Amino acid sequence: MRERYLSQLEPSEALVTKTTRLKEKLAKLAEEMRRLDLIETQMLAAPDQQISLTDPDSRSMATSGRGSSVVLPVGSISNSAGRWACL
Repeated sequence: MRERYLSQLEPSEALVTKTTRLKEKLAKLAEEMRRLDLIETQMLAAPDQQISLTDPDSRSMATSGRGSSVVLPVGSISNSAGRWACL
């Protein structure tokens, strides 16, 4: 009887597995929070307090309508025929 009682007190394998998965998720979330903290530090250090994670030259700018848009820099190239094209 005592052994049965003690065996019931031990955590089940399903509970151990669930606990392990939750600990892994928490570790991933903590890592993501550290990554986001680094990005925030970079953003606050930027002159206009904005950064782009995909294109370092793009910026968010106000538009004539409501809100803002992401604006990319404009460049130009010429093809082999000497014609100019805007990028």
